[in-house]
Amino acid sequence: MSSLVERARFRVTDDWIVVDALNTKASVTSHTSLFLCRKTGRVFERQERPALEQSPQVDRIIFGIVGIMQLPDNEYLIYIKEREWIGNFLQHDIYKVAQMDWIPVKRVVENGAKRTTTTTTNTTSSMKNNYLVSLLSLALSETPFYYSPSFMLTRRLQTIYSSNIHQLVKPLCLTADKRFFWNYYLAKSLIENKLYSWVMPLIAGFVRCELFPLDSKVVRYILISRISCERAGPRYHCRGSDWEGKVANFVETEQIVTYYDHVFSFVQIRGSIPVMWKQTPNLKYKPKIKIYSSKTQPEFAALHSKTENVSPFTCLVRHFEQLKDCYGPQVAVSLIDQKGSEATLGDLYQSGTRENFPSNVVDYIAWDFHRYCKGMRFDRVYQLVQQLESSLESFGYFYKKLGDDSMTPQLQKGYVRTNCIDCLDRTNVLQSAIAEVILTKQLRQLEIISQEKSIKDFAVYAKFSNIWADHADAISEYYAGTGALKTDYTRTGKRSYRGIAVDGWRSMLRYWKNNFVDGYKQDAYNLLLGKVQMNADKTTTPSYWSQLSWKEKWIPLVCLMALLSCVWGVFWLRDVSWKYRVAHVVASLSIFWRGLSFIISHGEHYAVQPRLSTS
Repeated sequence: MSSLVERARFRVTDDWIVVDALNTKASVTSHTSLFLCRKTGRVFERQERPALEQSPQVDRIIFGIVGIMQLPDNEYLIYIKEREWIGNFLQHDIYKVAQMDWIPVKRVVENGAKRTTTTTTNTTSSMKNNYLVSLLSLALSETPFYYSPSFMLTRRLQTIYSSNIHQLVKPLCLTADKRFFWNYYLAKSLIENKLYSWVMPLIAGFVRCELFPLDSKVVRYILISRISCERAGPRYHCRGSDWEGKVANFVETEQIVTYYDHVFSFVQIRGSIPVMWKQTPNLKYKPKIKIYSSKTQPEFAALHSKTENVSPFTCLVRHFEQLKDCYGPQVAVSLIDQKGSEATLGDLYQSGTRENFPSNVVDYIAWDFHRYCKGMRFDRVYQLVQQLESSLESFGYFYKKLGDDSMTPQLQKGYVRTNCIDCLDRTNVLQSAIAEVILTKQLRQLEIISQEKSIKDFAVYAKFSNIWADHADAISEYYAGTGALKTDYTRTGKRSYRGIAVDGWRSMLRYWKNNFVDGYKQDAYNLLLGKVQMNADKTTTPSYWSQLSWKEKWIPLVCLMALLSCVWGVFWLRDVSWKYRVAHVVASLSIFWRGLSFIISHGEHYAVQPRLSTS
């Protein structure tokens, strides 16, 4: 694998953006520079270190190029401004992106007293461009990005070593798994111009590298979670599967253990229930689940009007066929409630898997987490782990001794796919329990711990638990906008009232973000990943405020005034008879209640929905 330019001098003048490679590890020479012409937008590479005719407006050190975002009014070069070192894995450094920045490619010129770009724009177009830039900022700042300049962080170890990809002298951007290559769209122009050494593939998710001391021995523990960019977005705007079988919140989580030249890897996956369903934000705490299960439904028919032999399970079949090709046999564990609206979704999921796949390809297991773990008894999740024991034993895990080419790697032959309704809190509890069992097996194989002991018997178990709780928070921040729920159990092994209070606060915060922030966040991800129609007339729909009717605009104000009037009547209106006060309070409450009922019934209009037109 060839290395990338991970450190460079970044200079900007009126006419040029010049990036000079500084690191000596890269497959380019130390005199290589990347040029972007600010007049034409042309990008190219030269084996020279130029002396600029003008003094640079910007002259700083950067840590990698992310790509170029094409907006209607300009192009923006995005780069890594600050980074945080996470750890070293198999002699490869891994970093977290601490801060990104960008600069307009088209230069700014003086035109009288005004400063404009080389392309003339009107006020409306400029406002639209500013809105898109703010969305770009939101996507880049809210997503946890990680990268390695010399290692294929987008691929799991089994794929790398079993197919000998690691021996190929190919650029990382050409061997990356596009499911997890978040800046592929941004980097397309660089890739098309064969500027491979300047393309830094980013994954979104979580990476942690730690040393685990176990008696007199030390192993290195790495946890990597890769969030898929194929169907990205926050939870109430991104549910279920699309027509191609790509599901929301699909995450590949890899647990890696290294001890000298011994390398172990175990992978679990999670993803939304792979049927077509949605929960549109509407100011209710739990919006109603709507399932596209029949061709008679207008939405379903509109989506697939040109497709013959449409089945409610078509996307489910496509999803599991893709997983079978990529991973092998699956155990699909569903932790959703087996009553209420979740049960309807679960029944469809169960019938779809059992009707279309034999159990040795997809083995469906329904386990009502809330029923079995009622009363804060989360330890009962180990009953489910015991139920999965035979599958985990037959699936195994990846193992290879580095440097021993005569040894055939031990492969992981199957995978556990876990979901709850969000694929967050309940899923995190089960995945951490499975990871604990597998880690114990691997340490026993290395004879670091005896057959009678488990990782729980060592002080380092607290570090293991905290890593998994931090991992849960990271995935939840991406999908739900807050840290995960139930992480007090993951950290300490028991549920606490303090943890319940924290969960209550996070639930309220989720409610606010789901209704009034996530619509913008969905637009931001669609923009970042190249799913927005960049036609100047179709890029955005009317603003949030302009889409409300006059009645919808005024009713919230009437509600507020009625509530204040009620409070005034209770606490300050004391110079009149009690009958008048009661009548005043009742009338105010009646107006408030009617207004609130109107707001709730029109909740989808008040909740912020995505505005950008997608392709």
